Amino acid sequence: MIHRPNVLVLIRLVPLHLMETVVVSLGGSVLAPGQPDAAFLRKLAAELKAIAATHRLFVVTGGGGIARAYIEAGRTLGAPEPFLDRLGIKVTRMNARILLAALGAVDADDMPHTVADAVAAGSDRTLVVMG
Repeated sequence: MIHRPNVLVLIRLVPLHLMETVVVSLGGSVLAPGQPDAAFLRKLAAELKAIAATHRLFVVTGGGGIARAYIEAGRTLGAPEPFLDRLGIKVTRMNARILLAALGAVDADDMPHTVADAVAAGSDRTLVVMG
């Protein structure tokens, strides 16, 4: 079990034909509170792999404080809201990529960007990460 103070992880079980699906939302502040912690990410990756051994696992990463800081800076600079939305999404995907690295991924771009893409990816693998 991995412990990090003030962490809320949302898990939802949905029965499927062969295995249950688990959807985990990992906030960016959990993945990189200030900066990424490689040792923590390795432990987290091992836990996620263990879950994926018996469940179809979808992990959605958030942007955390880094995303909020970039969005606020962009807002101060006068960027429009759609621009700020995309900025935040880019940070969530950056967090997903560092988690993919911890999971041993070899292609940082092998990540779904839509729910439909995630569902398709989940049809042939038990662990899907997206941001």
